[in-house]
Amino acid sequence: MKKRKKIVKDFTPSDLPSNRKELFFDILKNQWNSLLILAFIFLLIFVPFIIFRYYNLLSINNILSSNNEDVFHQIKIASLTSNAINILIILFVGIFFSGIARIYKKLAYNDGFFLGADYVKGLKENVKDFIVLFLIYGIINFILESLAINYLIENSFLYYVFKFLNYGVFLPILAISVCISSIYNDPVFKKLYLSVVIYFKHLPKIALVTLIALAPLFILLIPSTTIQLFVPMLYCLIYLPLAYLLFVIVMNHIFDKEINNKKFPHLVNKGMYTNN
Repeated sequence: MKKRKKIVKDFTPSDLPSNRKELFFDILKNQWNSLLILAFIFLLIFVPFIIFRYYNLLSINNILSSNNEDVFHQIKIASLTSNAINILIILFVGIFFSGIARIYKKLAYNDGFFLGADYVKGLKENVKDFIVLFLIYGIINFILESLAINYLIENSFLYYVFKFLNYGVFLPILAISVCISSIYNDPVFKKLYLSVVIYFKHLPKIALVTLIALAPLFILLIPSTTIQLFVPMLYCLIYLPLAYLLFVIVMNHIFDKEINNKKFPHLVNKGMYTNN
């Protein structure tokens, strides 16, 4: 007769994560296969942006090596064109990111999900809001990046100011809006306003988690064509899926304090993570 393996320990509610820090590592341990699939989806979504950015960098390098008299003017035109095209690419990212947002919402609330079905459902639920949010950010990115290139050529400190506004202010606000839109059914501009309020009210915590999420991209300051191509790909494939999970979990903690405890107490995940 075959011997039955003895169960060492029965699963009990005490085995569930008791705070959001434990939840993060519990997801890494038990949902690693889903995160692996999500990593490839992240890469597929961002590949157009990565390749276009790399092509644009090569074009600017060719302009610099041409030694033409109007080299700075050509760089401005090339940057203006690429920033305009990036509006469409950012919009493309937003459309397909709307499916991922639902899956991460499920992960952060420790709910079960079906990867394919929930991705498609997320597209249907979130795509309208995401088109508006990512279009607004695309236009803001166009303005700030176009201004920044002028001050880079002039070697002015204002170049770094515009870069900070883009990636230190407006990008985190977009990410907060994405998290809010995947949970709540308010009008999109109300969600955007709430995102701005939350950003400034919880600035230290949001600044820290944003810095953690963007930290590997500082490697792109190294002027190497190989780095400019492969680091963004590795970032999207390996680091970004985990960094975004951390961001979502932190945002849910803030939402519990700012929104759920007052208006939607049933969304505080049955009291498990309210104060953690």
